[in-house]
Amino acid sequence: MAAPLDYKEERARKRRERAKDRQKELTLEVTEETIDWTKIEVFMYFDDEDLNPNHTDRHTQVTTAMLACYEGQTEILRWCLSSKADVDARSSLGRCALHYACDGNKAPCIRLLLESVADPNMRTLSMMTPLHICCQNDNYEAVLVLLREAKETVDPNAENSRRQTPSKLAKDKRILRVINKHHNELDGKKKAELLEQVLRRLFRLFDVDGNDYIFPEEWAETHGLLAQYFENHSDEYTDTIFEMADKNHDGRIDWQEFKSSHVEMLEAFGMPHKEVLYRVNDLECQIFQERQRIIEEAADGDESGCRSPCISTRAKKMSLQRAQGELENAQS
Repeated sequence: MAAPLDYKEERARKRRERAKDRQKELTLEVTEETIDWTKIEVFMYFDDEDLNPNHTDRHTQVTTAMLACYEGQTEILRWCLSSKADVDARSSLGRCALHYACDGNKAPCIRLLLESVADPNMRTLSMMTPLHICCQNDNYEAVLVLLREAKETVDPNAENSRRQTPSKLAKDKRILRVINKHHNELDGKKKAELLEQVLRRLFRLFDVDGNDYIFPEEWAETHGLLAQYFENHSDEYTDTIFEMADKNHDGRIDWQEFKSSHVEMLEAFGMPHKEVLYRVNDLECQIFQERQRIIEEAADGDESGCRSPCISTRAKKMSLQRAQGELENAQS
């Protein structure tokens, strides 16, 4: 009876080898300078081999899903998402898949991303939202899907790095009418949702492992840097925040603590909602750039330095001290 068992094992081994070879072929295809999507589609039919189409370029951070969105390859995008692609992954320029789909005016891809709860207000390094991209290209169909089907509130007043709203970039009067209608429906509850969205993005830049907590120095960093945006801030306030963080260097800050403390601080400054959003988004872009710098250094083999995307010298020092302490504890 040993022979049948050996035969089954041999078949299983060959099947694993075929799947491994096929995965290499698929990866080569999705990394071609010009992708032949018809070839990629063939790999979808080997569903018993658990192939993964997701690939991220080491330097540009452009993913298969992003490229599929721009080309309108809805089924490839669906495959990517079902294979655990991060719907909000960003390229080194800050673009996410939704930016690519809006740029290409690919309504079906936009719809699929929104069904997967993609962030409709993600910013590029030039602080362009997906709606900015739609309007810049006068992509009417993309605007309709984005504004009508997003599960989260879309900000019609978002400003890019030149302080331009999406409407300022659009020439199509149909788009301007749709955005104006959307703007008129923006109530207090939706405005609060917009602030929560950007704070959540800021939190996730530090919470890279998805553990739903960050460290006190990272919390103090965002508090201190945001405070500097407002005229009535004081250095004493920033010192107090860092002293609190330093005393609790072994502690953790979860999302709810992060959100409530930042909302309370921002409300205390008493600035217009639009200005608050702009400044928090600007800080989020700065933190994102620091995160990208860390990723690029790691790709080049440099693992030295602070791994947290803190910007200030003070926060970096605290982060390094904490990391060193954790290493010493692990070795003892």
